Amino acid sequence: MSTLIVAAMLIASTILISLLFIYVNKKSERRRKDKFLKLLNEAGLKNDLSFSSQEFLSTGILGLDGVKRTLLVIEFRNANSVACINLAEIKSCTLAKEFTSIDFGTGRNKKIEKKLTSIGIRFDLNNSKEPAFVSFYDSGCNNIYEIKELEARANNWVSLLSKMITTKQKAIA
Repeated sequence: MSTLIVAAMLIASTILISLLFIYVNKKSERRRKDKFLKLLNEAGLKNDLSFSSQEFLSTGILGLDGVKRTLLVIEFRNANSVACINLAEIKSCTLAKEFTSIDFGTGRNKKIEKKLTSIGIRFDLNNSKEPAFVSFYDSGCNNIYEIKELEARANNWVSLLSKMITTKQKAIA
């Protein structure tokens, strides 16, 4: 009988420790999201924007003000740099994938394989020579198992922004 009690105590303690780890992880994720939301709201207040859509990424934050037709981009890599892009300045936006080549094999069996390094949205601007790039997937920050989800999220943004850009161009014509 005592072995059953010991086994039950071991199972109960294992379950409690697992639940504790899950709780701590969710709490830290909630804090992280609250911090990002605060950062987005502060940047929105500074630029007088009210966001109808937003996206929290590992490399930054996107916020879209549909009424003022402005996209706010916050990049974490460049000391939380904030950029406002007016949709009227965007010529086109496309999904872009960047690859690097990996050499493997030796001698005659030398092969080159492509490795996906980033997925993002590329904005070709009307009055700028250099296009803007917003990264959704970065191989240095994200797990390879997130590629499909992040690519789908990037595609959703591309379709949303493309519709808004073409609507504006039709209105001008």
